[in-house]
Parts: sequence; structure tokens; C-alpha cells
Amino acid sequence: MRPFLKAVAAVGFFTELVATSNCPYLGHAACSSPAQRHFLVLWQQRIRCWLCNNITADLAAEGVKLLKELVSLDLDVTADGRITRPWLGACIPPYLLAMLATTRAVRLQPWKVYRFGLQLLQRCSYDSSTFFSRFGVTPEQLAYVFGLIGQRYGSDADMPKVQGLEHLAVSTALAEGLSGRVWDAPLVIDVGMGLGADA
Repeated sequence: MRPFLKAVAAVGFFTELVATSNCPYLGHAACSSPAQRHFLVLWQQRIRCWLCNNITADLAAEGVKLLKELVSLDLDVTADGRITRPWLGACIPPYLLAMLATTRAVRLQPWKVYRFGLQLLQRCSYDSSTFFSRFGVTPEQLAYVFGLIGQRYGSDADMPKVQGLEHLAVSTALAEGLSGRVWDAPLVIDVGMGLGADA
């Protein structure tokens, strides 16, 4: 794409647009930080190439930075952790996309982060077609992912007993200065949230 067309596309992408609940899809004031802009540029590259692993890794890394910024925002929440009106003026879509991006290539965030994202979606009531035209995913797809991984969980007293023999085998190997065999290690269950989340 020629430089002029890239500039026009960028202006169109970052144009002010507000959902019926007054949540901005993107806005110059709300989404002006370099980190947010950089993340959204990477996200546009991601839409053009869903299978490009290098973009996924970069996007996930930038997503972690955005989520740290989200945590540092001095915006109130209610006693039960729900968002308050000042959140509606924040640059919410990049944070929602960051939550989705961090389900890939990096370890998941605490479940409360994704539950919070679900609340943002419910509060903002984004129009599906408008949201999709901007970000290549729908609010419903995000809600589906956040609903799956945003469930409350806690440690179970019986969890250390699971695969006790495998844990013992690895501990014994390490104590003897051996690396241990892969098939002796405890089973890792991977809840695949990769391409399935885009389907």
C-alpha cells in the first residue's frame, strides 16, 4: 500500500466512533498513548495474517504491557469489582483485544482479568458489525473466550496428589543429577484457545 493510502487508512481506523452506551470504539483522546496505537497497528497486521507466529508473539507481548497499564489506571470499580461510568470514556477495545491476545503465546492472566473484560463488553454493548469491521472479531467472540477462561477457580487440596508418581519420578531424576525423561513428567493439559477462538 502506498504511503498516502496508509495514512488515509490510519486516519479512518482511529476516527472517533462511540457505541450506544457511550463507550468509544476508538477515539483520539481516549486512545492516544503510543502503546495503544502500536498495539492497534500490530492488531491490524494480525487480522491480515492470523497464522503469522511472529506477529502473535509481538502482539501478546504488547498485550501484557497494555494489561499492566489497565491495572494502573486510577478508575474506580464497585465493591463487587464491576466497572463504573468513568471506564466508559477509556480506550476499552485495545484492552479487550489485549486480553484475547494474551490467551496466545504467553501464559494466561488471572481469571479476574477476563471476568472484568466480560463486564466491559456487557456494559459497552458494542454493535457486532461495527466492532468486527474495525477489529476482525466480534464482541460475542470475545465474550465467549472470556466466559470460558474467566471462571472462578482456587487451589484444591487434592491437586498435589494428582500424578504423584510422575512428580516423584522427576524429583528423583533431578536429585540424581539427571534431566528426567519427558514422558515421566506430569501431564500438562492445554486448553486450546488458539485458532478455535477465531472460528
